[in-house]
Amino acid sequence: MNAQHDKVKNIIDKMRTCMFITKSDEGEIKIRPMATNSYDENGNIWFFTDSHSTKVDDLNSDSEVILSYSIPSDDTFLNIKGHAYEVLDPIKKEQLFNFFSKAWFPDGPNSPNLGLIKFVPTEAEYWDSPDWKVFNYLKWLRL
Repeated sequence: MNAQHDKVKNIIDKMRTCMFITKSDEGEIKIRPMATNSYDENGNIWFFTDSHSTKVDDLNSDSEVILSYSIPSDDTFLNIKGHAYEVLDPIKKEQLFNFFSKAWFPDGPNSPNLGLIKFVPTEAEYWDSPDWKVFNYLKWLRL
């Protein structure tokens, strides 16, 4: 990871909840808070969800997603564009499941309807200055 990826990871680590923005198959924009599970070494962001939720339906019709994180007390804001999809991998669920996930899925990684979303970023913007003069832009390069 480079310094810009480290900056994105640090913002996500400080503000674990983002606004997860999707588009329904009718074209309606939907925004809901989501708790970030992890940010991996490739820059992918992982979330647990109910596999029967409308957000999974949204992803099945249009995988384009925007994540928005903010830490207003630090004048720090992050928007990430990318694509997200449900991953059906019981081993990955087991690896990522943690204490915080148990609040939503009390039966653990084998909870019925436990879904896993992988968000693959394509570009990110962040602002992190008290006077907002600093603007940074990052495009993910997937080689």
